[in-house]
Amino acid sequence: MSSKDATIAANRFGLGARVGDLSRIAKDPRGWLRAQCETRHETPKEVASLPGARRIYDSELRADAKNLYRRHAAARLLAAVNSETPFVERLVWFWSNHFTVSVQRRLVVPFAESFEREAIRPNVLGRFADMLLSATGHPAMQYYLDNFASNGPQSYRRGNLNENLAREILELHTLGIDGGYTPRDIREFALMLTGWGVDEPKADASFRFDPNRLQEPASRPKSAAFAFDPDRHQPGPKWFMGKVYKGAGVREAEAALRDLAAHPSTARFLANKIARHFIADDPPPAATARLEKVFLRTGGDLRAIALAIISEPAAWQHYFSKVRTPIELIVSAARATGFHERDGERLFDLSEQLGQRPFDAQSPAGFPDRGEDWMGGQAVLERVDFCAEFAATDVRSIHPATLARGILGQQASAATLTAIRRAPSRAHAIGLMLASREFQRR
Repeated sequence: MSSKDATIAANRFGLGARVGDLSRIAKDPRGWLRAQCETRHETPKEVASLPGARRIYDSELRADAKNLYRRHAAARLLAAVNSETPFVERLVWFWSNHFTVSVQRRLVVPFAESFEREAIRPNVLGRFADMLLSATGHPAMQYYLDNFASNGPQSYRRGNLNENLAREILELHTLGIDGGYTPRDIREFALMLTGWGVDEPKADASFRFDPNRLQEPASRPKSAAFAFDPDRHQPGPKWFMGKVYKGAGVREAEAALRDLAAHPSTARFLANKIARHFIADDPPPAATARLEKVFLRTGGDLRAIALAIISEPAAWQHYFSKVRTPIELIVSAARATGFHERDGERLFDLSEQLGQRPFDAQSPAGFPDRGEDWMGGQAVLERVDFCAEFAATDVRSIHPATLARGILGQQASAATLTAIRRAPSRAHAIGLMLASREFQRR
């Protein structure tokens, strides 16, 4: 029998156990997680060959945006099912949801997956400041929150100022709603962000925000799918969060973003969000405080924070405190039953069926991370139907009760194992395992 900690490592930290995982992880559950953080994070092969933002922007691929999105989202789900580093994959999902871009906006549809691959994945074990800069400058974010069309009122072009991106960076990406900023701070930050936008790129496989390439020549720079347009930028100094930022074009917002990344309110806001994801909907204040200290001490080192949550005692308690979201349920069910299809089209169809398509959050706040948001009456019925349907995909020859012990470990209750043994068919038994409280939660 595998240890309880192995089950927590595979499910709370990872994306669900596969047959044989728990016995392997049980030797050193924390070491298994730490090893994933210490190795170089490679882009999964399922998504590595997909077209990047520059290629999408400068090609006919945008004309077929819906099919492109479907193919990208399906590949992303399949990558999670096949992942050998599921803790890192979960971290990618967490930060991608934190910096939500949603296909609810038509302009975002072809760029959503490339945003995760180009802005989030390269920085998932790096510095928060670098991820913040990359996410802010990516075409998907510029389109999603309308900054590409925001003009300084006194700029050469003179136009309407759009505060959407500035507001969401402060409220959702950094300081939090109680982080100490004012309406004036939002406006001043929005003025700094004028000129940031999207421009036609040279053909290339991927996007990188590189401020060192964005000096301010007399003509507009053309660098990747991000571009800074001085004609749209509000000139002059800005007073933001108690500090004067001298007029410096693209450098103004870059400096402000780095200051926000280092702000104590950002550390507190992010620590609470990370603790909620890995511990409980209402995490212990002491655990949040410890994560906050790590963030501040390391200057927002996301690898150090990932290692800190592994070492946090509260993360290894109360197994059933987190409800799997629909996408997590689909991926964990696929990992448990040996999903063997070569593409993720069926997984994408199931995500539509359960109401959580990748990159399809209803608002910039992203998908919710509380169980109450996913376990309403109708949602529970849909989960049960999914479990019964998906059970038919099981290709294992292992007895269902043995499979349940191999997937759920010591969390498998006697009542669940008895019900599985008494099931009238193999498919019914697997469906009971997937629908069990032990499997629905992590």
